[in-house]
Amino acid sequence: SDYDYYIDNSAVSETLFYKNLNFTDAYLYKFGIDPDKTPLQSKFNQFDLSFYTPSNELKEDIEKLKSKSELILFHPYSPDINRSLPKDITATLLKELLTYCDETIVSTLKIEKVENDKYIDLSKHSKTLFDFMYIISQCDYVITVDTATYHISDLFLIPTVVIFPDDELVGKRVKYYKMTKPYTLKEKKKNLSLLKFENDMLTISKYTKYQDLKAKKILKLLKD
Repeated sequence: SDYDYYIDNSAVSETLFYKNLNFTDAYLYKFGIDPDKTPLQSKFNQFDLSFYTPSNELKEDIEKLKSKSELILFHPYSPDINRSLPKDITATLLKELLTYCDETIVSTLKIEKVENDKYIDLSKHSKTLFDFMYIISQCDYVITVDTATYHISDLFLIPTVVIFPDDELVGKRVKYYKMTKPYTLKEKKKNLSLLKFENDMLTISKYTKYQDLKAKKILKLLKD
């Protein structure tokens, strides 16, 4: 009752214009704005976080970490399972990243089977969206899957690598994101991998695309 109009975006991803336009232009079109007449500078994320005050504990922990080294935020999971890294792949990749980088790696997610002095779990601090945004804003780099994280890191001009499950979404998602680079996974299909089983765990070569997920390549892409 506080608003004059409501715009329902629930089915926007099923529309023809969403399938043909990049993410930003599709939503401009949805709101009745001509993307071709919209200035480029107006297509970047903007948000004022000045109203937010982090807890003293969060601020102190971040400051302590930043006094020792630069920070890389690692965010391997998405609400969409198809965009998330499998748990075992996540642990392996994080261990490799810790081996090859000099920075401290932080995460706001619980990652099992990884214990290292250079890895810090900040999940206890990330209780709200604004806590999460603050943590991202304090990091020097971000490595993430296709989820909200890189839309936020773009706000703060933080060098970011996004791990995409395939090529289809890359152009749609990061066309206007100058600090964001895609790392696209390539599925290595075998003949039997086309068979579909009732139990998904029986699918042959389901995770072959993760064989090319190399920490050194990600870090090089992140810092080039």
